[in-house]
Amino acid sequence: MKRKAMWALAIISGIAAFLIIFFIYKCPTRYIFGIPCATCGMTRAFLSAAKLDFKAAFYYHPLFGIIGIELIYLILRKLILKKIKINIKLEIGVLIFTGVLLITTYIIRLYLGIIP
Repeated sequence: MKRKAMWALAIISGIAAFLIIFFIYKCPTRYIFGIPCATCGMTRAFLSAAKLDFKAAFYYHPLFGIIGIELIYLILRKLILKKIKINIKLEIGVLIFTGVLLITTYIIRLYLGIIP
């Protein structure tokens, strides 16, 4: 039951994210607080990468590649890695490192004023 509830929450969250990104297309943090969030530009970076314009993608958000790879891994790990033992400590370490990298990049971008 717990697993079904988590999948339902993940699906609902995905649908909500889809609606926000494609229909509203505004950063909620920027809209509410007037400052950009740590992932501002990520959607435009992914859209630019989908068009194979990696220079623009890197301009919009320099961590789009790392975040994209991690998102794909997290989504597909249950499907592909069912029979392989997953090192939870390593996963948590990578996610924490990515979070620190994201916050550091955010502070640098705020300081330099280069958040598009």
